[in-house]
Amino acid sequence: MLNASLPGDQQFRKGIIQYLKQFSGFNTDTNDLWNSLTQVEVSTQHQNVSEMMSSWTSQKGFPLVTVSRKGSQLTLTQEHFLLTSDNATHTSSLWNVPVTYVNDSCSLAPECRQVFTLKNKTGKTPSFNLLS
Repeated sequence: MLNASLPGDQQFRKGIIQYLKQFSGFNTDTNDLWNSLTQVEVSTQHQNVSEMMSSWTSQKGFPLVTVSRKGSQLTLTQEHFLLTSDNATHTSSLWNVPVTYVNDSCSLAPECRQVFTLKNKTGKTPSFNLLS
């Protein structure tokens, strides 16, 4: 998920290499890895990996993302996934969920890939031509 959400094909790999070289033989914490992945810039887009990943590593469970379409816009909604509703407690947990998509105005080439990050309970993608 993290690799697919980073801009450029090599950012994850270069970030891991940078992290291993910089901290070889030393103790580290999770933020050192996230910072290494954030600092490697292989494109004009910039994403704070620490901000995104802390939502995944500092809380229990994972989100269920529901997508609905209205015209040329997609609405994404996240809620805490629970296998059963027995004794379930409602939580207000939110994750930074990277959603990768392409549309029919562009081919499936890697440079056509777009990433939308769902940070709130509900989010809307920019309007575009959708495949039927």
